[in-house]
Amino acid sequence: MKRLFSGLEFFAAFAVPAAIWAIALILFGIYPFGEKSILITDMGQQYIEYHAALYDAVIGCEGLIYTWKTGLGMNFVGLFAYYLASPFTLLMFILPRAAITESVLLIISAKIASAGLTFSIFLRKALKVNGLTNIMFASLYALSAYPVVYCFNIMWLDAVVLLPLVILAMIHTVNTNKIAPLTIVLAITFFSNFYTAFMVGLYSLLSLICLVWIRSYQFRRCLVIFGWFFLAAALAAGLTAFLTLPTAFALIDSQGTMASDWIFVGLMTDPLTLIGKLTYGAYDSITDYGTPFIYCGVLTLGLLPIWLLHREIPRRERTACIVFLGVLLVSMLFSLLDYIWHAAENPVWFPARYSFVFIFTLLIFAVRVVSLSHTLKPKRIIGGFTLAAVLVVSAKLPEWLFPDVCNTMTGSLWVTLLVLFVYAVLIILLSRRRRWLRSATMVLMALCIAVELTGNTLASLRNLDKEMHFEKRSTYASYFKQGNELKNALKNAVARDADIKSDDFFRVENSRARNANDGMSSGYHAVSHYSSFSRRDTFGFLKNCGMMCLSANKIFRYYGSTSALDAILGVRYVFSKYERRSGYIDTGIEVNDLKLWKNINSLPLTFFADGSILDVKTDGSPFDCLNRFLNSFDKIQRTYYTPLVVTDSIDGGEIKKTRTRNQIIAGTSSTLKFTISNPRAQHVLIYFDNNIPEFTAVYLNGERLNLQNERLVRGVIELGFLPQGEAVVSLTVSGDTRWYSGLCAASFNTEAFDQLISTLQKSAPNTLSVSKTFWGEPVVSGKFNAPRNGALFTSIPADCGWSAEIDGQKVSPIATGNAFIAIPVTRGEHVFKLHYRPKGLAAGIFISAATATLCMLMWCIKRYRKTTGRLFSSAE
Repeated sequence: MKRLFSGLEFFAAFAVPAAIWAIALILFGIYPFGEKSILITDMGQQYIEYHAALYDAVIGCEGLIYTWKTGLGMNFVGLFAYYLASPFTLLMFILPRAAITESVLLIISAKIASAGLTFSIFLRKALKVNGLTNIMFASLYALSAYPVVYCFNIMWLDAVVLLPLVILAMIHTVNTNKIAPLTIVLAITFFSNFYTAFMVGLYSLLSLICLVWIRSYQFRRCLVIFGWFFLAAALAAGLTAFLTLPTAFALIDSQGTMASDWIFVGLMTDPLTLIGKLTYGAYDSITDYGTPFIYCGVLTLGLLPIWLLHREIPRRERTACIVFLGVLLVSMLFSLLDYIWHAAENPVWFPARYSFVFIFTLLIFAVRVVSLSHTLKPKRIIGGFTLAAVLVVSAKLPEWLFPDVCNTMTGSLWVTLLVLFVYAVLIILLSRRRRWLRSATMVLMALCIAVELTGNTLASLRNLDKEMHFEKRSTYASYFKQGNELKNALKNAVARDADIKSDDFFRVENSRARNANDGMSSGYHAVSHYSSFSRRDTFGFLKNCGMMCLSANKIFRYYGSTSALDAILGVRYVFSKYERRSGYIDTGIEVNDLKLWKNINSLPLTFFADGSILDVKTDGSPFDCLNRFLNSFDKIQRTYYTPLVVTDSIDGGEIKKTRTRNQIIAGTSSTLKFTISNPRAQHVLIYFDNNIPEFTAVYLNGERLNLQNERLVRGVIELGFLPQGEAVVSLTVSGDTRWYSGLCAASFNTEAFDQLISTLQKSAPNTLSVSKTFWGEPVVSGKFNAPRNGALFTSIPADCGWSAEIDGQKVSPIATGNAFIAIPVTRGEHVFKLHYRPKGLAAGIFISAATATLCMLMWCIKRYRKTTGRLFSSAE
């Protein structure tokens, strides 16, 4: 019977948060109850495409080692480890591919509900809290601000689910010296998401310090406890090394030679703002201007002062917990500690990503008060809730006094005060000893919490929508449909293309792609990419050549690519409404309003180049970089891009020139103009670095160049073949925060470029194969004839996992420009092979296998000792 009741309790702890979350989604209008999808910010720009790529990789048996569908080719292990490794991801395969947005929403919902379940297990096993109290606080944890506001950061929710189990297993280790449960749950945490696993591990260590101090263990006992803890952590790390070790190398490689983070030292917010974030409906921003999301119920806010003064809680426990709570609070206030919590990485947006541990702590303190409510006197309850009300009003006070300066209260003051009053009355009734009254009060409190959580969840979703906008489900559905149409269009183009085979490797891009990861969803070999595992040195190299690259070279989009770059990168087809670059012909195939263009100058994945390519450098203007890059491929030096005189002016504003940039002082609508002196009819390009809104309309001699939602100002702008005379590029700007720098223009020598392409195509491999091993590791192989000593250049990003063979002999690939792989070769015919295996994968598998063997050995020894002990006991 006891097991039945506990099972029902755990089911309720899962089902109640799920039901509240579902009601909030219905009221908010999430599909199929409205037009919205769960796609917002990074969920729409990154994660949804990663899930789609994983779905296709698993169903299509493509392997999880490497993908050619994004970023010119990249390690998929790192992407999987950070974004997709959660066991909950398996739920994605329940629904069809077309319902990928609903699959992701199902995963998010399952994680939120599971957080209630695991917190319920913790309360019951660790704190002996049962019944409605257990279910209420499980719901408060599952639907606190962190999982609700950060719900779209799907990969961080596993830590919310697993944290209660980690702390429970840690307590079990302290009590019994048994580390198996702790090892297992830590291994799952490491596997699910290594980033938030660091936060869980750090919190666990601090909790352990607090626990051993409360229990006043002797020094020797403390050493034993910490020894077991670190052994469990080491075993968990060893068991997951097959994933985490290659991921660590992938992360290091993706950072390239970027400089370390600049660390701001100082206060990031103030205590009053944090108090305001504990109130009902508290929301400021998920950007860098936001503060930690720590709401976990108004009841928790009211109970905290009572917990601080509760005499039934031992003084040593309260002292330790106050210090512990203070450390967490200071971490959210002081930047250096915040930096440490974020694994020594400055977070971009989404402040205090570890705030779920603070919520967990607050709820533990609050539930202790409720479990001891029968010992409370009405005066103490009234005093505690009154103090909470005073703190809430204090958080609002600066805003009242200085309305134009302060906004420390981001929640609803009056709703919070009203709910505090209601809970104070209920806690007073709960302190009575009549059983029927306590039972009725608990039911009323449970209903109040359910209503509060529904309202707060709905308010949080609406605030998110107001700030960042949830994408319509129909928009993504049409995008998915178009992706299938693009794939069919490519198949038709390849089928009728005489100079290309069906198994040839080539790249494709879409000038009007929905995001930088479209290739992963649409299934073609793309150039653009955006993730924390972007190979920033490769993208930075291409940025120097004029392509669009943002956010410390993590966001790389297909804008600013020239005829030359497309040829070198092997871009064979481009979907676009128009094409002004030389070398492109209309295939006559169209998808909706997008034409499919063929690049007749496209080069293969590998080809012979002059030896100077091994030491190419990019500096100066994009046109200088392109000249230097192109001249490194051939021994004949040519001028491909010739500078043109360009002048700037503004109508209805002012341009203030400083040492580093040109500041624009504009009115509500001023026109920025760039006038290019073009001495003869030729192809012309212009470039200017800027912070002008990316969808700004660009005009050439009064005619608009870009379509709506086309980021033409990001990168080199191809103006096409222009007649002799002046060409005026203009765009509308406003305000005084815009700037531009590095203004330059150039003409493109198509004759010289055609000569280069002809030379490179002649030295292309006689045979070229892009395949994969049984385990999904990519292999590039073929034969070629080197006309002289030089190099085999590849447009493959210089990931350290690539190895190379020439004529069966291993050679060391060179990262030319720290961007692409090149291999020195001698004159004559050669057979080459490039093979990719993530660095650290083999070592990680070995470590995991050795750790698993060690765990089995430890278990066998323990069983043997236990069995031997029983035999001796029986003999006696």
